[in-house]
Amino acid sequence: MIEKYLHYLWDKKLIPFHKLESTNFESFKILDYGSYNQFESGPDFFNATILLDQLKWVGNVEMHIRSSDWIRHKHHKDNAYNNVILHVVYENDLTINQFGFEIPTIELKNVIDWKHFNNYQINLKKAPTILCGTQFKSVTDIHRIHFLEKSLYARLIRKTSSVSLREDPTSVAYFFYFVTKSFGAKTNQLPFEELAKRIDFYNLKAQKQKDQLAIIRSITDLFEQQAINHSNRMNASSWKHGGVRPLNSPIRRINQFIQFFIYFDFNLDFCELTPQAIISCFKEKILNFPIAASLSFSDSFQNTILINGVVPFLFWLGNKHEHNNFIEKAIEILSFLPAEKNSTLKKWKDFGVKPKNAAESQAYLEIFNEFCKNKKCLSCSIGQQLLAE
Repeated sequence: MIEKYLHYLWDKKLIPFHKLESTNFESFKILDYGSYNQFESGPDFFNATILLDQLKWVGNVEMHIRSSDWIRHKHHKDNAYNNVILHVVYENDLTINQFGFEIPTIELKNVIDWKHFNNYQINLKKAPTILCGTQFKSVTDIHRIHFLEKSLYARLIRKTSSVSLREDPTSVAYFFYFVTKSFGAKTNQLPFEELAKRIDFYNLKAQKQKDQLAIIRSITDLFEQQAINHSNRMNASSWKHGGVRPLNSPIRRINQFIQFFIYFDFNLDFCELTPQAIISCFKEKILNFPIAASLSFSDSFQNTILINGVVPFLFWLGNKHEHNNFIEKAIEILSFLPAEKNSTLKKWKDFGVKPKNAAESQAYLEIFNEFCKNKKCLSCSIGQQLLAE
């Protein structure tokens, strides 16, 4: 047995819960499986919701081959695991307690389908990450461009359609939400999204600058000697530190976010500018922040905020008010920005596929995440064309 297979079963919702025997609870129900933490340190699934003995629990899920791995991996000494609400293991060989609380545990040993497990291992070994990678260049330009445009649009719809803020929020509140979320990039996107939802934008903006700094730091729960004991505080374990470069550390990004909150005017007049002017205006405002050099925004990070914050907001604004001009601007801004660089795009580059700009890199990210990663070749426009040849 391998732990990745347990991750796969949970992520694809393939665990036959009706066959499980309870270990330390009478009734059990999954309300939300959580988000798979595929690349960073910390629990395997974030923000899950389960019902144990009719009591709702919200937190993280950790998986191991044996429950005793919890101790072997020193999770009992790591604050990142304080919010684990469920331990899913192949073999439950040790009762695990955290702060005197017995962590609810599920044992899968008696419900594993070994034929399915063997097929999983075979497919894992023989299948490249992008199944059509070696054939991708044979796709006609017209077909490829059409699919890239379709995928980019689908990505922007997916990133903006399910956003729900407080009652009757303004467009400024949504702009604040999308931009705040962008500060977390991939690793800390979820905690920055949570931070955005915990901040009362207009109330905080009315405070003095020193109080804005103190309140935001207090909410994050990452800074010692809090000046304010804020009742809306997050759990410090939500922030991911492992595998993060110093420039992307959550502490540094939070401090940069505070400077952005304090000095950005949040005037939405820039939305009426041309795409290139929006980029220039946004970057000029950031470059004029009176901040220390150690917190300066690099050009690549400014692009990240534009790609993951400003663009989704403009796209959302266009859909909200049925104004195609904003939607077109959002997509044009991406065409003027350089392509991103990350591990997923490197997989495409290994097959000679090099996105020309951020619009293409966003599209390739969507294709990989929605089709390649899940091996949905028969649902993929490119896969269908290649398989028909």
